[in-house]
Amino acid sequence: MWKYTLLFVLVLSSCVKQEFINPEQIVDQDLITFNHDQIPAELQDVIDTHRILILGETHYVQQHQEFVSTILNNIKEDSLIYVAELFNAFNWMVEDYISGKIDYVPDCVNYFENYTIEKIKDLNRNGKSAQMYLMDENHWTDNFIYSVSEIEKIIGEISDFQDIKHISIDSKAYKEELVRLSNLFETNKSDLVEKYGSIWYERLDQLIKYEIKSSDYRSTYSEELREHFMVDFLLKIIKQNPNKKIIIDCGMTHAQRETLMGENIQRIGYYIDQEYSSDTYIISFVGLKGKIKFHFYDENLISFNLLNETKGNDLINIIGNAANDNYSMLILDNDIFEKEMPVTYFTGNHTILSPANQFDAIITYPNISILNSMNNFDYNK
Repeated sequence: MWKYTLLFVLVLSSCVKQEFINPEQIVDQDLITFNHDQIPAELQDVIDTHRILILGETHYVQQHQEFVSTILNNIKEDSLIYVAELFNAFNWMVEDYISGKIDYVPDCVNYFENYTIEKIKDLNRNGKSAQMYLMDENHWTDNFIYSVSEIEKIIGEISDFQDIKHISIDSKAYKEELVRLSNLFETNKSDLVEKYGSIWYERLDQLIKYEIKSSDYRSTYSEELREHFMVDFLLKIIKQNPNKKIIIDCGMTHAQRETLMGENIQRIGYYIDQEYSSDTYIISFVGLKGKIKFHFYDENLISFNLLNETKGNDLINIIGNAANDNYSMLILDNDIFEKEMPVTYFTGNHTILSPANQFDAIITYPNISILNSMNNFDYNK
């Protein structure tokens, strides 16, 4: 009897134990290394042959914004659109700033995107037609009112918005007033176009619509609502600009083609790929060591080193050791990357997944630090 029991245990153990493919040989063979200010030929080919690039980042990384600027410099098309994961209420300010119509953007925008905004503005100075959009919900409750106040500095007092300024943003009455304003802008369009001008009418109308959706999100903090908000925004931009290069810069979780990290909902990468699969290329960007913040309001920086906290068969560990303090790019087109394996994209995030089902390539930074703009403006004070 004991022989059968032992046999059963051995069989069960073999079923439970999961053997992972070690991709070290493929990484050694295919890894592309380069300097921080270079675009390797393989990445340039990606830039040249895909209309839509989705860049899955770790937030608040200075080296990422610098490298994205290098990518922007190497886009051959004269017209391009860069979309950032930031408060939608300030779209109009960024648009007017990069085109030279106004000379400032709010601190809460510069805090996160100063480097990239200045890069986009510089591209326009040098003959490109570059646009920048902000696709995210208005996470901060004062974004909408602040934006309206900034518009009033340009076009004068907006009488239709005076009541909402005095309503508690967290109240039911605030949402009701937003709906009233939306209905007003729909039913009285011709009068309001004459009153505010067509450009400001469109901006105010969109500002109201997006704040309604943002208010719904803030009442539930539903990740699915937020994802749909950004996806709808992106699909509209892509459809309206069929001949422009589109660069979507968002958190790595949002960029996934197949959701293998985070809450199990379909993400930006999935929806864009469904609509524009042949045009879309998705890259994950990984910092191997350095200092980061998990949240913008964290007072202390977190030091990390993925090579120390991962085991030898972790894909990022293998890439990091092969990269040898260089920037690196691994294109995930080998069948081996469709198999499950340990992958640690950021500190503490030890996952088992098939990386090729998420992304088309991984780019690593040898050392990262937080945005310089975060040192210039401290939200904790």
